Amino acid sequence: MKHLPAWMPGAGFKRKAAGWKKIVDRNFKAPFEMVKRMRVRCYNASLTPYIELYGIDQASGEAPASYCTRLLEENDVNGGGKEVESSILETAATMYLGKLG
Repeated sequence: MKHLPAWMPGAGFKRKAAGWKKIVDRNFKAPFEMVKRMRVRCYNASLTPYIELYGIDQASGEAPASYCTRLLEENDVNGGGKEVESSILETAATMYLGKLG
């Protein structure tokens, strides 16, 4: 399945998955990456839509204390593994989705 071309008849699921990936990246990964950058006081103008939504202090460029910031800081202290970072993103997204439901 992995090696099937997306244009092949019957492989429409691959096109749908690509569309879903864009939605997930935009709605979960982009804000998470912004929080990571804000922790190091690096303001990026392309993230303006998230600034007000997530309570970012524009003067200092810092993200407020939250589930993600606390666990990211703890992860940094313990060696900064990408696997742990991925788990933080996934659990934060799950909690957010649970709040919507």
